[in-house]
Amino acid sequence: MYGLYVRVSGDLYLYTGARFWILGGRNPNHGRYSINIDGGLAEIFSGNEPGWRGYVILYERQFAIPGPHRIVIRNEEDKGFQLEAIMYEMPI
Repeated sequence: MYGLYVRVSGDLYLYTGARFWILGGRNPNHGRYSINIDGGLAEIFSGNEPGWRGYVILYERQFAIPGPHRIVIRNEEDKGFQLEAIMYEMPI
C-alpha cells in the first residue's frame, strides 16, 4: 500500500508475524485515527502536526508469540488520514 489518503476508513489487514509497523504522514489537516489489534480495545492517535512529515511510524507493535493477527485501522474524524505503508516481520 502506498500513499493512501482517506477521509473515512475501516480497513482490515490480516498478517502472520511477530512485529509490524504502520507508516504514514502527519499534517495540519489530519485528524484522529484508531488501531484495533485482534479485536481488543482500540487505541486512538492523532495524525495532526503543524508541518508535513511523511513516512513516519504511526504505530508499532511486537508480539511475544508470532501468529495470525487482525489489524483494523479507522479514521475517527472527518479529516484526512495518510497511510503510506504497512510493514511486518515474518517468523523464521
